[in-house]
Amino acid sequence: MEKDKIIWAKELAQKGDVNAQFALGYGYYMGEGVEVDPQQSVYWFTQAALQNDAMSQAYLGSCYNEGLGVECDKEQAVYWWKKSAEQGCTIAMGDLGKAYFWGSGVEQSMEQALFWYKKGAEAGNSYAQFLLGHYYLIKDDKTSAIYWWRKSAEQGYADAKTMLLLWDI
Repeated sequence: MEKDKIIWAKELAQKGDVNAQFALGYGYYMGEGVEVDPQQSVYWFTQAALQNDAMSQAYLGSCYNEGLGVECDKEQAVYWWKKSAEQGCTIAMGDLGKAYFWGSGVEQSMEQALFWYKKGAEAGNSYAQFLLGHYYLIKDDKTSAIYWWRKSAEQGYADAKTMLLLWDI
């Protein structure tokens, strides 16, 4: 973001504009138009997340998962990913599925992992498609794994392309 856009976004965000709050959170998260500042990122994502902004909830979950701008808290990560995923955010669906798969911040559940991976993958999210491919590979279903990796790779997901090189022989 350009400097004048940052000033404008801050003014709107301070007045409660959820889109400006997300934009600032994302800007501080990625260093777009401002220097990376994990604490500011978490602050603005939290403001928008409390207004039920699904993308902010997904990113806030990732901040808690990685300990970026907040103390690492896997349970809080799952809390925010679940709120986001239940609103249809496909990014959060992949992350939530992964949490269930590994039992990170939540009791391990392959059924829940599969549910969230599929929901995100069927909605077209390349990350969820990639993760679903891994799920099927572990379940010894190479055909399904390759199918989902292809769907992911068609959208440009580099890790899926790598897996296809390794497994689609």
